[in-house]
Amino acid sequence: MPSGLSGLLARARVSTRVGIGVALSPASIQVAVVERAGPRARLLAAQEIPCDTSQAEPLTRALAELRQRLHLTGPVVLGVPSTSAILTVVQPLIVTPSRASLAVAFELQQQLPFELADAAWHYHWLSNGAGRSRRAAPAARPPAASPPGSASCIVAAAMRRSLLEERLSACRRAGLAVRAVGVNAVAALNVANLAQPSSSGGTTAVLTLVDPQQAEWSVAGPERLQVVPVASPSPDALWEHIAASWQALRAEGVEAAPPVRLVGPPEALALAQQALAGVAVEHVDIAK
Repeated sequence: MPSGLSGLLARARVSTRVGIGVALSPASIQVAVVERAGPRARLLAAQEIPCDTSQAEPLTRALAELRQRLHLTGPVVLGVPSTSAILTVVQPLIVTPSRASLAVAFELQQQLPFELADAAWHYHWLSNGAGRSRRAAPAARPPAASPPGSASCIVAAAMRRSLLEERLSACRRAGLAVRAVGVNAVAALNVANLAQPSSSGGTTAVLTLVDPQQAEWSVAGPERLQVVPVASPSPDALWEHIAASWQALRAEGVEAAPPVRLVGPPEALALAQQALAGVAVEHVDIAK
């Protein structure tokens, strides 16, 4: 069992080429069973059931039900909502092999609303780091890393260790083995890039529909990883808020390479195209 967010920013790899993802959102659980076929993936099965995932007993029951429905036997990658984790991009002042983790820890502590000792956290070189990914947990010896250079950016993710352990305990009680933990917003980016690889190498924008009243933007580039939640008081007003949030991102200087990727039901594509008038939008479909 993972003791920290060891797989937070990494794609899961399994020898059988079949991956099982369990994504927790505030009001539901989604499970997807995906088979890798070369550079692409094929969706084998998917289920979603409503659940208040903040409560331990309902969460355990729902996970056990999904395990039985889909006959899940292999280890899973657990996805946590971005509301439960903190994602931030830092530019540490010191990036020598022996001090890389300490430099990231210092920068991360400035942004956490709780002590770093109470967090499970993980970091990944975002630029000039050859994709190096490192785990860092209190009481664990930081692994050595070759520094990419003084101007490099690092994306770091953290969540309260107690909150993570509650989710892992629910999985254990439901009979699920967890091999890695991820943030759903990062998973959406990975899914979008896997289903529709970008050849531009620029900034990618993914719009994920979380539920009828919530969505989130995931924006990634060579030196950027940003997650912007969008909430609406009613389903009817959600697209107005999505349009306003997109304009706010553009005002901040986000220039995403087209198209914007939509992760959600196919029927939402027309609404997204209408809300983001003048912007190319494509629906992400890994079931093809």
